[in-house]
Amino acid sequence: MRKAYGMLTCILLVLVTLGQISGAKYDLENPLVLEIASNLKAETDLQTAENIWDWMNQNIKYGKNEKSGIENTIREGKGQCSQQAYLAASLLLAAEWKPGNVRIGDGNGHAWVEIKTDVWHRFDTVYTHTFEYEYSLPIYEEKKDYNYIYYHYYEPPEESPKVTLLGTNVELLKDIHKMSITIENQGGTGTYLKVKPFCNTGTLEVVGISHDERFLLSPGELLEIRVYLKGEGTVKIKICEEVEFDLTLVYPTYLKEQNILLRNEHQSQLIAEQSSLSEKQPETLPPQPQTPERTPQTEDIKKIELNSKNQSENAISSEPTSSKIPFLFLPFLIIPLSVTLIFVKKRSNQMVECPFCKNKIGKDWERCPFCETISTDTRIY
Repeated sequence: MRKAYGMLTCILLVLVTLGQISGAKYDLENPLVLEIASNLKAETDLQTAENIWDWMNQNIKYGKNEKSGIENTIREGKGQCSQQAYLAASLLLAAEWKPGNVRIGDGNGHAWVEIKTDVWHRFDTVYTHTFEYEYSLPIYEEKKDYNYIYYHYYEPPEESPKVTLLGTNVELLKDIHKMSITIENQGGTGTYLKVKPFCNTGTLEVVGISHDERFLLSPGELLEIRVYLKGEGTVKIKICEEVEFDLTLVYPTYLKEQNILLRNEHQSQLIAEQSSLSEKQPETLPPQPQTPERTPQTEDIKKIELNSKNQSENAISSEPTSSKIPFLFLPFLIIPLSVTLIFVKKRSNQMVECPFCKNKIGKDWERCPFCETISTDTRIY
């Protein structure tokens, strides 16, 4: 019976702690938290942590607080373990402690803070002893101090992309409008964009876009997009929901007059060419009599065969004769080669091998020309 009551008590404590932890949360953007943290910030993180510890012991007492939220804990001046833990952790992070060096642990109905300098240290503000004593204590261990321990780290909220239009500029390149659009992603995440120009009125048409495909705009990236248009009218540019605008493009007066003059000159040239062509009448040629087709006879076939035979003979006779070596000159080539071979063989029979350097030398040698060995110093077998 006692075991059952003990287990039920543990379960209730766990549920209460989980309820407190799930109801509490970090609040680094609260103006009251930022003001307190800026006053407690010191030169080092450890001195800042000691200042926050002392402030918590002096201003926040342990007690039940029905109102949720860190600001209510500060104003009421009291809070349970989970409320104190999230307040102390928020103050540490607002005082520029790194999120990876601050965490909240909970287990068996209790919640506390741990901070990391060289190793993890306890920062349990429900106790009223000094910071040096608390800092010297080892952190709680699972299965030793508590049956279970869960850790909660601060996760910064993910910022959405924020695309801002910084400015537009239009230049005239002959009869082409060059529109430069400068945008910047001032948000925390990247976003994919696509330029969509719509020509609503007039003779305006798009002739080119620098970024005609879908592209990624990273956080903090500044980008210039160029759109080339021809004609006059109103164009609507849409890049995303935040960047969408209309722009009317017209040609200056001097360019319009120049285009009108060029158009009139071109039309007058066409009229003159058409009139000159109409004055010149093409001369009609008399019809030429058509010769009847004739079927090839036997004599024609023989003439064709005879011509092809003559052409083949001429091709054979026209081959170069330089490739044919006359047989008359073969004896003059064979005799010198034979004499050279006999001389080389006879000379090789008169050569011996040096016993030291192994090079070929004369048979009657006294000193080797290669290693300078004297013949009296060795014998040749």
